[in-house]
Amino acid sequence: MLTNITTIVLGIFVLISGFLLGNSNKSKMKYSSFLRKRFIRIYPLYVIAVIIFYIFNVNNYFVTIKSLFLISMFIGPAPFTLWFITMIMVFYLVTPLLLSIVGNKLKFWLFIFFILIFEVILFILFREIDLRVVFYFPFYCLGLYCSKYEVKTKIINFYLGVVGLAIGLFLNNIIVDSWTLTQFLKGPMILASSYIIFYIFLYNEGRFIKLSVISYSAFCMYLFHRPIYSFLINIYFPDEFYFQFLYLLVVCFPIIFIFSFLIQKIYDYMLIKINWN
Repeated sequence: MLTNITTIVLGIFVLISGFLLGNSNKSKMKYSSFLRKRFIRIYPLYVIAVIIFYIFNVNNYFVTIKSLFLISMFIGPAPFTLWFITMIMVFYLVTPLLLSIVGNKLKFWLFIFFILIFEVILFILFREIDLRVVFYFPFYCLGLYCSKYEVKTKIINFYLGVVGLAIGLFLNNIIVDSWTLTQFLKGPMILASSYIIFYIFLYNEGRFIKLSVISYSAFCMYLFHRPIYSFLINIYFPDEFYFQFLYLLVVCFPIIFIFSFLIQKIYDYMLIKINWN
Protein backbone atom coordinates (compact mmCIF):
# COMPACT_ATOMS: atom_id res chain seq x y z
CA MET A 1 0.00 0.00 0.00
CA LEU A 2 2.83 2.40 0.92
CA THR A 3 4.53 1.65 -2.42
CA ASN A 4 1.30 2.51 -4.27
CA ILE A 5 0.99 5.82 -2.42
CA THR A 6 4.64 6.66 -3.11
CA THR A 7 4.25 5.95 -6.84
CA ILE A 8 1.17 8.17 -7.07
CA VAL A 9 2.68 11.01 -5.03
CA LEU A 10 5.88 10.98 -7.10
CA GLY A 11 3.83 10.95 -10.30
CA ILE A 12 1.95 14.04 -9.10
CA PHE A 13 5.23 15.67 -8.09
CA VAL A 14 6.79 14.95 -11.52
CA LEU A 15 3.79 16.39 -13.37
CA ILE A 16 3.68 19.52 -11.21
CA SER A 17 7.47 19.93 -11.54
CA GLY A 18 7.12 19.94 -15.32
CA PHE A 19 4.31 22.48 -15.08
CA LEU A 20 6.21 24.85 -12.76
CA LEU A 21 9.37 24.57 -14.83
CA GLY A 22 7.55 25.24 -18.08
CA ASN A 23 5.58 28.07 -16.51
CA SER A 24 8.77 29.81 -15.35
CA ASN A 25 10.45 29.46 -18.76
CA LYS A 26 7.94 31.01 -21.15
CA SER A 27 10.58 32.86 -23.17
CA LYS A 28 13.10 31.16 -25.42
CA MET A 29 15.97 29.75 -23.38
CA LYS A 30 19.57 28.90 -24.07
CA TYR A 31 20.31 25.22 -23.54
CA SER A 32 23.57 25.83 -21.65
CA SER A 33 22.01 28.52 -19.45
CA PHE A 34 19.08 26.29 -18.51
CA LEU A 35 21.30 23.33 -17.60
CA ARG A 36 23.66 25.56 -15.63
CA LYS A 37 20.81 26.96 -13.52
CA ARG A 38 19.31 23.51 -12.91
CA PHE A 39 22.72 22.06 -12.08
CA ILE A 40 23.55 24.80 -9.57
CA ARG A 41 20.09 24.60 -8.02
CA ILE A 42 20.10 20.82 -7.56
CA TYR A 43 23.46 19.09 -7.82
CA PRO A 44 25.46 20.49 -4.84
CA LEU A 45 22.67 19.69 -2.37
CA TYR A 46 22.21 16.32 -4.06
CA VAL A 47 25.92 15.51 -3.58
CA ILE A 48 25.64 16.29 0.14
CA ALA A 49 22.61 13.99 0.39
CA VAL A 50 24.41 11.18 -1.50
CA ILE A 51 27.36 11.39 0.91
CA ILE A 52 25.08 11.43 3.95
CA PHE A 53 23.24 8.36 2.64
CA TYR A 54 26.57 6.59 2.24
CA ILE A 55 27.60 7.53 5.79
CA PHE A 56 24.29 6.16 7.09
CA ASN A 57 24.89 2.94 5.08
CA VAL A 58 21.71 3.45 3.06
CA ASN A 59 23.60 3.07 -0.24
CA ASN A 60 26.88 1.22 -0.79
CA TYR A 61 30.07 2.54 -2.39
CA PHE A 62 29.30 1.50 -5.99
CA VAL A 63 25.75 2.84 -5.91
CA THR A 64 27.10 6.08 -4.42
CA ILE A 65 29.65 6.55 -7.21
CA LYS A 66 27.06 5.88 -9.92
CA SER A 67 24.69 8.28 -8.19
CA LEU A 68 27.29 11.06 -8.19
CA PHE A 69 27.76 10.63 -11.94
CA LEU A 70 23.97 10.52 -12.49
CA ILE A 71 24.10 7.22 -14.40
CA SER A 72 22.41 4.92 -11.90
CA MET A 73 19.05 4.98 -13.74
CA PHE A 74 20.79 3.46 -16.76
CA ILE A 75 23.35 1.27 -14.98
CA GLY A 76 21.52 -0.11 -11.96
CA PRO A 77 20.83 -0.57 -9.22
CA ALA A 78 19.50 2.92 -8.54
CA PRO A 79 20.04 4.46 -5.08
CA PHE A 80 17.34 4.25 -2.44
CA THR A 81 15.20 7.40 -2.34
CA LEU A 82 17.69 9.51 -4.33
CA TRP A 83 16.94 7.65 -7.57
CA PHE A 84 14.27 10.27 -8.19
CA ILE A 85 16.86 13.05 -8.46
CA THR A 86 18.97 11.08 -10.94
CA MET A 87 15.81 10.57 -13.00
CA ILE A 88 14.67 14.21 -12.95
CA MET A 89 18.17 15.34 -13.98
CA VAL A 90 17.84 13.10 -17.05
CA PHE A 91 14.50 14.79 -17.83
CA TYR A 92 16.16 18.20 -17.60
CA LEU A 93 18.56 17.25 -20.38
CA VAL A 94 15.71 17.23 -22.92
CA THR A 95 13.56 19.99 -21.34
CA PRO A 96 14.85 22.90 -23.48
CA LEU A 97 14.15 20.90 -26.63
CA LEU A 98 10.68 19.92 -25.40
CA LEU A 99 9.82 23.54 -24.58
CA SER A 100 11.05 24.66 -28.00
CA ILE A 101 8.62 22.31 -29.80
CA VAL A 102 5.66 22.34 -27.38
CA GLY A 103 3.99 24.94 -29.61
CA ASN A 104 3.57 22.21 -32.24
CA LYS A 105 1.38 19.61 -30.55
CA LEU A 106 1.93 16.86 -33.11
CA LYS A 107 5.71 17.28 -33.14
CA PHE A 108 5.79 17.46 -29.32
CA TRP A 109 3.94 14.19 -28.70
CA LEU A 110 5.64 12.36 -31.58
CA PHE A 111 9.01 13.28 -30.11
CA ILE A 112 7.94 11.97 -26.69
CA PHE A 113 6.61 8.77 -28.28
CA PHE A 114 9.92 8.09 -30.04
CA ILE A 115 11.89 8.76 -26.84
CA LEU A 116 9.74 6.22 -25.00
CA ILE A 117 10.23 3.67 -27.79
CA PHE A 118 13.99 4.28 -27.63
CA GLU A 119 13.99 3.75 -23.84
CA VAL A 120 12.02 0.50 -24.17
CA ILE A 121 14.46 -0.75 -26.84
CA LEU A 122 17.38 0.06 -24.53
CA PHE A 123 15.69 -1.91 -21.75
CA ILE A 124 15.08 -4.91 -24.01
CA LEU A 125 18.67 -4.91 -25.27
CA PHE A 126 20.53 -4.19 -22.03
CA ARG A 127 18.05 -4.80 -19.17
CA GLU A 128 19.85 -2.10 -17.18
CA ILE A 129 17.63 0.93 -17.65
CA ASP A 130 15.24 1.59 -14.78
CA LEU A 131 11.66 1.36 -16.07
CA ARG A 132 10.60 4.17 -13.73
CA VAL A 133 12.21 6.54 -16.24
CA VAL A 134 9.80 5.25 -18.89
CA PHE A 135 6.82 5.44 -16.53
CA TYR A 136 7.32 8.97 -15.16
CA PHE A 137 8.58 10.71 -18.32
CA PRO A 138 5.10 11.16 -19.94
CA PHE A 139 3.79 12.82 -16.75
CA TYR A 140 6.71 15.26 -16.77
CA CYS A 141 6.01 16.05 -20.44
CA LEU A 142 2.31 16.50 -19.70
CA GLY A 143 3.26 19.07 -17.04
CA LEU A 144 5.28 21.00 -19.64
CA TYR A 145 2.34 20.74 -22.04
CA CYS A 146 -0.10 22.09 -19.44
CA SER A 147 2.21 25.04 -18.74
CA LYS A 148 1.77 26.02 -22.40
CA TYR A 149 -1.91 25.27 -22.95
CA GLU A 150 -3.32 25.77 -19.43
CA VAL A 151 -5.30 23.09 -17.58
CA LYS A 152 -8.81 24.52 -17.58
CA THR A 153 -11.10 23.88 -20.53
CA LYS A 154 -14.85 23.69 -21.09
CA ILE A 155 -14.59 19.90 -21.22
CA ILE A 156 -12.24 19.27 -18.30
CA ASN A 157 -13.40 20.74 -14.99
CA PHE A 158 -13.19 20.17 -11.25
CA TYR A 159 -16.13 17.74 -11.16
CA LEU A 160 -14.62 15.60 -13.91
CA GLY A 161 -11.40 15.62 -11.88
CA VAL A 162 -13.29 14.23 -8.87
CA VAL A 163 -14.85 11.52 -11.08
CA GLY A 164 -11.37 10.70 -12.39
CA LEU A 165 -10.11 10.48 -8.82
CA ALA A 166 -12.89 8.01 -7.95
CA ILE A 167 -12.01 5.90 -11.00
CA GLY A 168 -8.34 6.08 -10.01
CA LEU A 169 -9.14 4.87 -6.49
CA PHE A 170 -11.04 1.94 -7.93
CA LEU A 171 -8.26 0.98 -10.36
CA ASN A 172 -5.64 1.37 -7.65
CA ASN A 173 -7.28 -1.47 -5.69
CA ILE A 174 -7.03 -3.92 -8.60
CA ILE A 175 -4.27 -6.44 -7.96
CA VAL A 176 -2.39 -7.80 -11.00
CA ASP A 177 0.85 -9.72 -11.38
CA SER A 178 2.38 -7.43 -14.03
CA TRP A 179 4.48 -4.51 -12.69
CA THR A 180 3.94 -2.57 -15.93
CA LEU A 181 0.15 -2.96 -15.84
CA THR A 182 0.12 -2.07 -12.13
CA GLN A 183 1.87 1.23 -12.91
CA PHE A 184 -0.47 1.89 -15.82
CA LEU A 185 -3.49 1.49 -13.51
CA LYS A 186 -2.11 4.31 -11.32
CA GLY A 187 -2.20 6.75 -14.25
CA PRO A 188 -5.81 8.01 -13.75
CA MET A 189 -5.13 8.64 -10.05
CA ILE A 190 -2.02 10.69 -10.86
CA LEU A 191 -3.76 12.71 -13.57
CA ALA A 192 -6.93 13.39 -11.56
CA SER A 193 -5.04 14.30 -8.38
CA SER A 194 -2.73 16.63 -10.30
CA TYR A 195 -5.65 18.37 -11.96
CA ILE A 196 -7.46 18.89 -8.65
CA ILE A 197 -4.27 20.38 -7.16
CA PHE A 198 -3.94 22.67 -10.19
CA TYR A 199 -7.57 23.72 -9.89
CA ILE A 200 -7.40 24.52 -6.18
CA PHE A 201 -4.19 26.55 -6.36
CA LEU A 202 -4.38 28.15 -9.80
CA TYR A 203 -8.00 29.24 -9.67
CA ASN A 204 -7.92 30.47 -6.09
CA GLU A 205 -4.74 32.52 -6.51
CA GLY A 206 -4.53 35.14 -3.79
CA ARG A 207 -6.90 33.35 -1.41
CA PHE A 208 -4.62 30.37 -0.93
CA ILE A 209 -0.89 29.87 -0.93
CA LYS A 210 0.71 29.91 -4.40
CA LEU A 211 1.46 26.58 -6.04
CA SER A 212 5.14 27.52 -6.44
CA VAL A 213 5.50 28.04 -2.68
CA ILE A 214 4.75 24.41 -1.81
CA SER A 215 7.69 23.28 -3.92
CA TYR A 216 10.22 25.50 -2.10
CA SER A 217 11.10 23.10 0.73
CA ALA A 218 10.00 19.95 -1.08
CA PHE A 219 13.37 19.33 -2.76
CA CYS A 220 15.35 19.44 0.49
CA MET A 221 12.67 17.43 2.25
CA TYR A 222 13.04 14.75 -0.39
CA LEU A 223 16.84 14.80 -0.15
CA PHE A 224 17.25 14.79 3.61
CA HIS A 225 14.09 13.32 5.12
CA ARG A 226 15.48 9.79 5.44
CA PRO A 227 18.62 10.62 7.53
CA ILE A 228 16.66 13.11 9.68
CA TYR A 229 13.87 10.56 10.14
CA SER A 230 16.41 7.82 11.03
CA PHE A 231 18.05 10.09 13.57
CA LEU A 232 14.71 11.01 15.19
CA ILE A 233 13.40 7.45 15.52
CA ASN A 234 16.77 6.33 16.95
CA ILE A 235 16.36 8.93 19.67
CA TYR A 236 12.79 7.91 20.44
CA PHE A 237 10.04 5.86 18.81
CA PRO A 238 6.86 4.75 20.65
CA ASP A 239 5.76 1.12 20.71
CA GLU A 240 2.05 1.63 20.01
CA PHE A 241 0.97 2.19 16.39
CA TYR A 242 -1.23 5.21 17.10
CA PHE A 243 1.50 6.89 19.14
CA GLN A 244 3.95 6.14 16.32
CA PHE A 245 1.61 7.86 13.86
CA LEU A 246 1.23 10.88 16.16
CA TYR A 247 4.98 11.05 16.72
CA LEU A 248 5.65 11.00 12.97
CA LEU A 249 2.93 13.55 12.24
CA VAL A 250 3.36 15.98 15.14
CA VAL A 251 7.11 15.72 15.84
CA CYS A 252 9.03 14.21 12.91
CA PHE A 253 7.28 15.91 10.01
CA PRO A 254 7.54 19.49 11.42
CA ILE A 255 11.22 18.95 12.28
CA ILE A 256 11.95 17.59 8.80
CA PHE A 257 10.08 20.52 7.24
CA ILE A 258 11.87 23.13 9.36
CA PHE A 259 15.31 21.63 8.72
CA SER A 260 14.59 21.38 5.00
CA PHE A 261 13.35 24.97 4.84
CA LEU A 262 16.45 26.22 6.66
CA ILE A 263 18.80 24.20 4.45
CA GLN A 264 17.16 25.63 1.32
CA LYS A 265 17.26 29.17 2.74
CA ILE A 266 20.94 28.89 3.65
CA TYR A 267 21.79 27.45 0.25
CA ASP A 268 19.86 30.20 -1.56
CA TYR A 269 21.66 32.81 0.55
CA MET A 270 25.03 31.29 -0.41
CA LEU A 271 24.10 31.36 -4.09
CA ILE A 272 23.20 35.04 -3.83
CA LYS A 273 26.41 35.87 -1.99
CA ILE A 274 28.61 34.25 -4.64
CA ASN A 275 26.33 35.48 -7.44
CA TRP A 276 25.56 31.99 -8.78
CA ASN A 277 21.77 32.21 -8.69
